[in-house]
Amino acid sequence: MIPKHVSLFLLAFILLISTEVKSNGSVQKDSIQLLIRNFKYNEALALIDRALLNEPSNKELFSNKGFVCKGLYSYENAIKAYLKALSLSPTDQELLTALANTYKLSQDYPNAVKFYTYALANDTNNVFLKMEAATCKLLNDQFDDAIADFSELYQKDSLNTYILKSLGYGFNQIELSEWSIYYFQKALNIKPSDYGCVLSLANLFIKDKKYAEGIKVTDAYQLLDSTNREVNSKNAYLYLLDKKYNPAIQKFKKCIEAGDTSKFNYKNIGIADYSIEEYDEAKGYLEKAHEMDANDASTLHFLGLSCYRSYYKELGVIYLEEALKLYQPMEEKIALIYRNYAEACKGWDKCSSEKKISSSLRAFELNPLETTLARDLATEYEMVKDTTQALKYYDIYLNNLKEDPKTPIKYSIRASYLYRVMRLKGVKMKKVE
Repeated sequence: MIPKHVSLFLLAFILLISTEVKSNGSVQKDSIQLLIRNFKYNEALALIDRALLNEPSNKELFSNKGFVCKGLYSYENAIKAYLKALSLSPTDQELLTALANTYKLSQDYPNAVKFYTYALANDTNNVFLKMEAATCKLLNDQFDDAIADFSELYQKDSLNTYILKSLGYGFNQIELSEWSIYYFQKALNIKPSDYGCVLSLANLFIKDKKYAEGIKVTDAYQLLDSTNREVNSKNAYLYLLDKKYNPAIQKFKKCIEAGDTSKFNYKNIGIADYSIEEYDEAKGYLEKAHEMDANDASTLHFLGLSCYRSYYKELGVIYLEEALKLYQPMEEKIALIYRNYAEACKGWDKCSSEKKISSSLRAFELNPLETTLARDLATEYEMVKDTTQALKYYDIYLNNLKEDPKTPIKYSIRASYLYRVMRLKGVKMKKVE
């Protein structure tokens, strides 16, 4: 039997210890919160880890750890802490949302969608959670699901530009450009100064070859802000695509004068100059573009064309040869560049017969309907006295030559080449003058 005075002493001691532990726990909690409020996350994390040694099942400590780890961009550790906290309280709405947000920040969109969905099960009308879930679906390429979610949100808030632009983006990704244009245009009508919307619409109009519509949108934006480099450059490009070459040139020049000395601007002003047969001007701009990117095959292509169609025949051939080494596009574009290369070789008087024949052969292989290439091959073979091959390609040319049978002999192309064929065969004929 413990004496009464001893029992009272023990009870007082236990109460004192308990009060001190509670007091220490409260002080520690307050210290953690103070550090968090002052963004001293490293110090807060150290204090949390010490506290967890004594309280390894404290949900609040794990939640705080998740928060500070997220603040330190340590998303993996934040997720581990939130998952531990959630294991202690599986339906905690704040934890579910915090975990979903962290997955989103770490770009783990499937898990973000998963936990936003769990959170929505507890609060089905929460617009924030619906918006976040839909956004993560969009980022996770779940375009149909994202469109369905954003469409539901649109029914309740048709003036929210974020919802409108998300629908525009989603429809663009599933190749429904008309719907994409519709939603981007609605967003732009609400906020005409949104240059992101302007650029999205411009790109859609370029894709659909509706260049006049793209010009209209970018022209309108320039009335609000004439300093946006991206819009100005896109506007000039749309004029080029719409074959309004002189305005395009002036607009590209303004871009360059304003400090936008990008390859895009130099290249496209060169293409515009080439299109109006200002080959020397085109050469200058295209050479600057080529200096910025020596591996752009299309720049080399236009540069080569500009050179050989002006005074730089040999240089044109050299640039086109470089372009051929780089080109890996669709077959018709390869065919086009070989045809131009063959023409350049033909136009340069110092180009060897071997090079003229090899370029024309490759061009004809890729352009079998271009029978003028067969004629050029026949001529080249005739020049090197390869009669068999010359006759072969003259035959191809003449068999595909379309000419009015009523054309007088002295004006007839067919008659002119038949005369050459007969001469090659050794048949003596008098040419009609």
